[in-house]
Amino acid sequence: MKNPIPSLSNGMGKVTANLPRIQRAVYNFLLRGKGRRYSVADISTALHLSDPRSHIRELRNKGILIEDEWRKTEYGTRYKVFYISNHCLLYTSDAAD
Repeated sequence: MKNPIPSLSNGMGKVTANLPRIQRAVYNFLLRGKGRRYSVADISTALHLSDPRSHIRELRNKGILIEDEWRKTEYGTRYKVFYISNHCLLYTSDAAD
């Protein structure tokens, strides 16, 4: 029986090794932030992307746990920020490969 939560050594490399260029850029940007939270505007500006949300969705579908939280502006509007926390690596099993 396989471990349902793969470790960094046996899971992350498999998933990230074959990421398309833009997904890899988004992943590396969030990973380098070391838990810092980035809005869609932050990611778009830094990586010159029109809208990174679909790339984030695809990364999540591949098993990379990208967390998010809602923030509220002083004017009452809401926006989401994305991050990869230090304790979250993968949530899918190796069987999905």
